[in-house]
Amino acid sequence: MTEDTLECANCGNANPAWAQVCRSCGAPLTAAAVAAAAEASVITEGSLTAIGAALGTIALAVVIGLVLGGILPPAPPVAAATPTPSASVEPTAEPTPDPSGGSPDPSASVGPVLPGTLTFGLGLNVETQRVTNPTDTFTPGTTFAHSIELTAPFGVTQLGEEVARINGDGTETIVITTENQVDLQDPNATVDGFTVPTNALLDALGAGTYVMRVYRGTELLAQGTFILAE
Repeated sequence: MTEDTLECANCGNANPAWAQVCRSCGAPLTAAAVAAAAEASVITEGSLTAIGAALGTIALAVVIGLVLGGILPPAPPVAAATPTPSASVEPTAEPTPDPSGGSPDPSASVGPVLPGTLTFGLGLNVETQRVTNPTDTFTPGTTFAHSIELTAPFGVTQLGEEVARINGDGTETIVITTENQVDLQDPNATVDGFTVPTNALLDALGAGTYVMRVYRGTELLAQGTFILAE
């Protein structure tokens, strides 16, 4: 603004000094309006300065946050606790009852594996030396026959036979020791048989349940259970 012109505080247009309103925008050009426009300009400049300072503070805070974020490691994520399933209890298998209602068969139990087989019967085949009419129960007037069979030759001329009575409480009483030796017909054979009248055994041993064990020296070859009945 010069002495000859008056600048409009609203649009900045130069007007003659005598003009009362701006020829461009129609804003009043009085001295009071000019002063108000100047004051508004000062306030606006101050406001702009304050706004710029605030923006600068915010920008600085963002920069500091980014720097600290790069230096400090992020906090580890907290995993949600997974419930641990409780151990299930396996049902205990109940023993299967004997459908016949009787006691378990003791002969069904697993015993030592022996190299030979002992078989009882009422007769003997003289050619094969194997028993005929197999049975484990003998009565008066019958023949007590038994045969011993191996998978390999006997290799000896005699075998020892031990007989024990089985008592009511399960214990045994030796009635014939291994000193009772029986002669083999052929040491190279794998089977041999023997016979004796049942009456002779009943007279010597009496009725009862017995177990016979056959030895080659001190080696147990085979065993079996038989019954003498009156």
